[in-house]
Amino acid sequence: MKYRALLALTAFAVLTSSPAQEDEDEIEAIDINEMPPVAEEACFQSAEIRDFDALSDEFVLVENRRGEVFLLTMFPGCRGLGSSIQIALVSDLNRVCSNSAARIQFRGTELVDTCPIVKIESVEDKESGERLAEIRSSGE
Repeated sequence: MKYRALLALTAFAVLTSSPAQEDEDEIEAIDINEMPPVAEEACFQSAEIRDFDALSDEFVLVENRRGEVFLLTMFPGCRGLGSSIQIALVSDLNRVCSNSAARIQFRGTELVDTCPIVKIESVEDKESGERLAEIRSSGE
């Protein structure tokens, strides 16, 4: 009986000190702030827009009356958008999606220009949209 108990304790000690346990101790914690925010392709009603925020010449955040936030990716080469004074949406349709041929019209200090919207994505909030635009701009 004592032999069986000693054998069982030895097996338990071997199993609990396995290399797998040592590997678990070396696993690094994942910082969720380093992960890119979630974004899904989406559409919105143009009549519900209440706020525009040009983040750069490539990205614009739009917020609607319900507090939903959308990240608009513009066609490359939209110079002056990031420093624009006024922004408006130009669309033949009330429902604006990535493939709806909608455009952003903006005014700098003197000129009025338009830029096609390439992609529209729903983001959790303005901070998530800003972070996603930053990540994409830096090429991460």
